[in-house]
This record gives sequence, C-alpha cells and structure tokens, in this order.
Amino acid sequence: YPVAVVIPDPTAAKGAKSPAELLQTILSEIKKTSKAATLMGFETVKKCMLDTTPFGVDNDLLTPTMKLRRPQLTTKYKEALLKLYATEMEEPEEEVEAPPVPNMWKNQASLPRLPLPSPEQSMQLFLEVTETLVDAKTFELTKAKVDEFLREDAQTLQERLKAIDDKAAPDSSWFAGFHHDMYMDARYPGYVYKNPSGVAQDTLFAAKGINGQLDRAAHITCATIKFAKQVINEELEPDVFKGFPLDMLQYPRMFGCTRIPGVERDSMFKAEKIKEVSHIVVFHTSNYYKVDFGEEINNISLPKVKDALKACLADKERRAPVGALTCDNRDVWAKNRERLMKLDEKNAEGIKAIDEALFVLCLDENDGVSDYLGNPIGDELEVSMQAAVHGIPGWRWFDKPCQIIVTKSGQVCMNSEHSWGDGIAMMRWGTELVKEVQNPTYKLEEKAEKVDPMA
Repeated sequence: YPVAVVIPDPTAAKGAKSPAELLQTILSEIKKTSKAATLMGFETVKKCMLDTTPFGVDNDLLTPTMKLRRPQLTTKYKEALLKLYATEMEEPEEEVEAPPVPNMWKNQASLPRLPLPSPEQSMQLFLEVTETLVDAKTFELTKAKVDEFLREDAQTLQERLKAIDDKAAPDSSWFAGFHHDMYMDARYPGYVYKNPSGVAQDTLFAAKGINGQLDRAAHITCATIKFAKQVINEELEPDVFKGFPLDMLQYPRMFGCTRIPGVERDSMFKAEKIKEVSHIVVFHTSNYYKVDFGEEINNISLPKVKDALKACLADKERRAPVGALTCDNRDVWAKNRERLMKLDEKNAEGIKAIDEALFVLCLDENDGVSDYLGNPIGDELEVSMQAAVHGIPGWRWFDKPCQIIVTKSGQVCMNSEHSWGDGIAMMRWGTELVKEVQNPTYKLEEKAEKVDPMA
C-alpha cells in the first residue's frame, strides 16, 4: 500500500495540540479525499510521516523547473518510509458520510496547490528564456540587473507575494488575482487583441452528410446544448492530461455568462439560476433573436432547432449593428452599454438576454471579408479565419465565452472571450462536439412545436 511524506502547512498545523494529533488529522483528510476521488483501497495512502522542510531547489530536492529530484528524495526518506511498513498505526476514526461529489468535481480535492516559487527560481527561469531572445552583451547586462534585483528588492516583493498566498482560498493561489486583473483591468478590446478563435474542419460534417449553413448550424447548436447541460449539471467527466487530473473550475464560466464592461475595470456575470436558463441568442447579420427552447432544452430536438433558425434567416429586416460596440475600448463600451440600457426598456431586456444566454450563434450572410468588387480576400482557410477572428463586427458579441459562427457556405467557426478560461476547455468542447455529432444523443427526427424567435 502507498505511504507518504507530508510537509504540513505551518498555518494549518497550528491548531493541532501534538504531532500525533496532526498526523491523525492528516490521515483522516487523506482517507476522505481518497474516498471522494473513488480511489481503490490499494491506491489510498495508509501511513505517512511528517517533515517540516519543504521540497525546494535550495535543498536539492527540486529542479529549477519544480520537478522532483527522485534520487535525492530516495536517499533522504528511504529508511523512514521503510520503517512505516514495520510499525503499526492507528486507523483514523470513521468520518461522517459526506454527500456524493458531483462527477465533474471528483478529482478536485486531489489537485495540488500552485506553489510560490522563490525569487531565485523565478529569475533563473527568466534568464533561461531571455538568453534565447537577446544577444550576448544584452544578456550579460540583464544578468547584472537580475543580481541587483535579488540583492535589493526581491525579498520585499517575495514577502508581499507570501502574504497574498496566505490569504488565498484553498482552491486558489497567489497567482489567481494577478491573472484575473490582467483581463479585467485591461482597457483595450478583447476583439482581435485577446479573444481566441478557430475554424472547424469540414471532414466530420461531410462524412455525416451534414451540409449547408442551416443544417450544420442546427447540428452544432444541438451538440453544444448537450455539452452545456453536462457542464451545468456537473456531469462532465473531469479533464486528465498524461494521467494527471486538471482543474475544472473554468467550465462553469463557459455557459450563461458574459464579460461586463466597466469604467476602469470589467467584471464577469453569470446567470443567477443557470439551471433554469433555456435560451440561446442567434445573430443573423445585425439582427439578434432570443431563441428559448423551454423545458425541451433538456431533450433538445434537431427539427425544433432547425425551425427556429429558419425563422431567424427568413427575417429580412435589418436593425442597428449594436454588436460592433463590443469592439470598442472597454471604458467607452461601458458608457455606451449603460446609455443603451437607459434609453429604452427593450434595450435593457435585449442585452440581459444576451448576457444570460447559454451561448451566441452567429449566422453570417457571407464567408469572410470581400474587396470593393465583392470578391473574397484570401484562400478558403484565410477567409474562414477572417470570419472567426472578426467577421463584420456588428454581427458579433465579443463579450461571450462561447460564440459559434456559421458562414453562408456552412463553415463552422468559433470566437471566445478569453478571461473565463483557456484552450483546454475550448479543445474539450470541440472534442465533445465531434463525439456528439458522430453519435447524436439529441433527437434527430421527432417533430416538435415550432419556436418563434420573433415572439
């Protein structure tokens, strides 16, 4: 069975009256966490020893890139760990049965907390990267400045970082606030500057006989709704990379959310009753429609989605391209958004519908950017990427975490506001869409009552 070396956090260890009590508490927590992660008995740590010295570069137990130095660790702890197998240890008292952990969070308790690197580690990595980018003379000058920083300012800054880390929540770290501020305080637009975008291959759709804008848009909408419900109901299987579980905290920010512009600082909004949200917003050029599926959102039907999208495409009246305002400087957009919502109650209702929508679907009337004669600029992929990155800005809403774009010829693209999450979640979404379209669990044939997006 597994045994472990545990270095307790000094703050957490203060409450223990003795090392024996601390050890018992740690074993109890290990048992609880292992049970929540559905580990088998032989996978669960049964005994552990305590040490007070963290693994680090200074004591030669970690590499500068924070990897374990296994030979040194073996030398240091081998005898103590072997003794654990030769001694009896009391099992921790049985814990009160905890409520079952939703599937999406079953690995969260086992995730390691992001460590706070020492100034020396940070500067060593900085120099390793810098050396590849500058000439020898500049690198030597940089090294001298790094040495000066380590002598004069590093320790003061490190103490400030330590204070931030001590106040961070157990599932957070010193880095979280800086990451959030990097996005929320930025005043330049997310459009082009920050939002990731991409183009789906045609292979899957062609192989399934799914062709044309309407057909592909309907299938991708159904597949995305199925994925969104897995996330919202916390049923999604957790991400694992090379055998290591990954954090799932970004997924709940993907659907029913939006980035709200503010003067000097933005914020993230999430629909208060996310499990009750049953609508998406469809943009057809500059027109946008709240398409509400009601209870059928939980058992979505392809015919019903197609009927709704047909109605959106059939509406030829053109309205003001309000979405273009999301491309502006964040302070300017914040003031314009507030002005819009105060001008008319319908404006406020419309923007609220976009904010709360599970996601946005854009149905374009073109395939990309054209020259003054109406000819596409660039090859097929370049034209599709134009639609994905920016398209005609008045036909988009660049504050949504999940924005699907289907061009007139049926090319499927995406554009995502970036502050809520990263590429791992977007790749997972793409992977799940492929699986869902290949083997649909949404209803393909059953005719449902039509949805009227004009209602």
